[in-house]
Amino acid sequence: MKCFQLAFLLAYATMAVSAAEYYVDGEKGDDKKDGLSSSTAFRTFIRAARMLQAGDVLNLVPGQVYGETLCIRRGGTPAEPIVIRGNGAIIDGLKPIPDASWQEKGEGLFLSPNKRCWGAHDPQVVDVKGTVISLDPSTGRRYPVEGLLPGRASWNEDGTWYRSADGMPPKGLKGCLLGEGVKILGDASYITVENL
Repeated sequence: MKCFQLAFLLAYATMAVSAAEYYVDGEKGDDKKDGLSSSTAFRTFIRAARMLQAGDVLNLVPGQVYGETLCIRRGGTPAEPIVIRGNGAIIDGLKPIPDASWQEKGEGLFLSPNKRCWGAHDPQVVDVKGTVISLDPSTGRRYPVEGLLPGRASWNEDGTWYRSADGMPPKGLKGCLLGEGVKILGDASYITVENL
């Protein structure tokens, strides 16, 4: 019995030592680095998620806003869950709408055929200053595409629409183009997400 207990303790100690703590910094990180400290943080979730194993911890920069989905393909175990420490970070779902994607439809109306905006209520489109330009502030609902006023945006099944005041396509707009903030795929389980 003592040999079995010793073997179990050695195996557990080896697993505990092998658990890693990774960091993602969407502004200053670099996916070519090892991600094992805040100064060598990864830049993207996709790079960090490839590394995660049972018992590992993924730390996000406190208060930073991330515009990508964290897809987790491997899970932890009951004794060693994968832990995502959000540290107050935000996954906002806003992705840049490519400037080159805008198609002129006449009378200052432009369409970016991104096909879908996501959101629990009405998804948002924001300008370069971060101002929401797709929701009526008095109702909180999206503007209709028909009769869209200059400087405003909307969306439907065709994509994102924008009415220009000067007849020029918009630049630097972002839209809710992510379906999920954290996506757990396949049979991955035992994942803890904290303060995200």
